[in-house]
Amino acid sequence: MSFLKELGPKKGFVPKPTRRAVAAVNLSELDRLSKSSGAAPSGRTAIDLSSMGIGKLLGEGTPPKGIEVVVSSWSKRAEEKVKAAGGSLRKP
Repeated sequence: MSFLKELGPKKGFVPKPTRRAVAAVNLSELDRLSKSSGAAPSGRTAIDLSSMGIGKLLGEGTPPKGIEVVVSSWSKRAEEKVKAAGGSLRKP
């Protein structure tokens, strides 16, 4: 043990954590984005966020009623609010 104390702190390669930036959008912006999107085959308003380069849907705001959103990931709060408004979420 005394030998380890003499060495001091550890030295060497320490990998840095990798983070990737993900574009995100709030529920409050879906109304604006839905005007540029068409209707879904189910007749509801559909928004394909993944084709717009948006990777995550966040739960701030209120979603339009009966909206269908295609996005890679979403927050739990966003899922609750969209389903409460009669909409649906699905992955691409």
